[in-house]
Amino acid sequence: MKSGMTDGLDSLPERIDRIEQKLDAVDKRFDEVDKRFDEVTAAFIEQRQYIEFAFEQIRDETLGRFDRLERKIDEIIMQTTPRRSPRTKKH
Repeated sequence: MKSGMTDGLDSLPERIDRIEQKLDAVDKRFDEVDKRFDEVTAAFIEQRQYIEFAFEQIRDETLGRFDRLERKIDEIIMQTTPRRSPRTKKH
């Protein structure tokens, strides 16, 4: 006749194996979650790079257009402003 304490010890190796299998499954899930986070992080990095590129393109184009607009306004001002002839000195 076995005591109650030894009954639990006989099945201990099988219980430990089941626990290890469960922990391995949890580790695998965490690895999959980590992989997904890495993929999301990479997508954010790619999106940010695209936004920075697009912003630079728009900024350069906008600045170029403002420069042209400023030159045209200067030309219009120069054309519409009456030119004064140099004053001659009266003695």
